[in-house]
Amino acid sequence: MSEDGRGLWNQGPEVSERRARLLQQVARKDQGLGQLGTELLHADKNCRLSACALKTKLRQQQRQPQEEAAEQTASAEVAQERADAELAKKLQMLLQLQPASTPDNERKLLKAAKGLCDNDKTTVVALLKAGTNVNCRDENKFAPLHEAACYNRLEVAQVLLAHGADVNARASDERAPLHLAAYNNSFEFAQVLLAHGADVNARSMNGATPLANARSNENHRKMEALLRQHGGH
Repeated sequence: MSEDGRGLWNQGPEVSERRARLLQQVARKDQGLGQLGTELLHADKNCRLSACALKTKLRQQQRQPQEEAAEQTASAEVAQERADAELAKKLQMLLQLQPASTPDNERKLLKAAKGLCDNDKTTVVALLKAGTNVNCRDENKFAPLHEAACYNRLEVAQVLLAHGADVNARASDERAPLHLAAYNNSFEFAQVLLAHGADVNARSMNGATPLANARSNENHRKMEALLRQHGGH
């Protein structure tokens, strides 16, 4: 800057040309700094986006085994349901070809109640839907509910009861299903029978009650308490 304080800005043509060049250099510097700043901002943004993507990928990888296991379990359950439905459909078609409660169907029901058939619950449902007598008997007057009690087939028993099985059906020796559940110490089975109105003091041909049958089992305390709770003696 000159002594009069005006510097380069009020001089002649040569100085004016120098001033223009300086302005261009400053402008280029400013532009360069602006580009550099923009590049730095873009680089910072890209780094943050990459970090975020990496975190998301890691979270997905952590969830993946659990999600895959859940999907596989769900797929297996769906496949089993479809298989059961298909079997029930085929059994229904077969049963429709013959009268509802034939001796053959009753034998099938008694056998399925014991759990001696593949997919016994599905078979029981199909037979009952086809009209098979839920209280049919074998040569010892055992009903399907007796058979289920003998083999502790709880799910089958629930199906039979839902279709009108006689909870107090008597065999040839006057034993009811509760006698058999008590004798076998089938606690949950006895609970279901009692909930459906089983006679807790029903007597067999030799006068035994379910409580007396329960005492023949070494681990009868829990069963005895259940029967006494319902008035058994």
